Amino acid sequence: MSDERLRKSIKNLRAEIDRIDAGNAVTRDKMEHLLGELEDQLDHPEDSEKFHKLADRVEALIAEYEAKHPRLSAALEEILVTLSNMGI
Repeated sequence: MSDERLRKSIKNLRAEIDRIDAGNAVTRDKMEHLLGELEDQLDHPEDSEKFHKLADRVEALIAEYEAKHPRLSAALEEILVTLSNMGI
């Protein structure tokens, strides 16, 4: 069930990334990279330390984009809460 929630949160984040202006390539690239790492981790959950590092990165990205991209930050917050609920 937690994997399902995380996959849904990732889908929501992907939707927010699609809304980012094409001129903001740096933000889009960061988010796409993060998505790739999250999806890879879902496929290989045995490395819990990597999940913890991803959670730390998500938290840092929330702080970075909170003012400029509030909807993106909300989607990242959803992922962070889901990871927390998974015990990460």
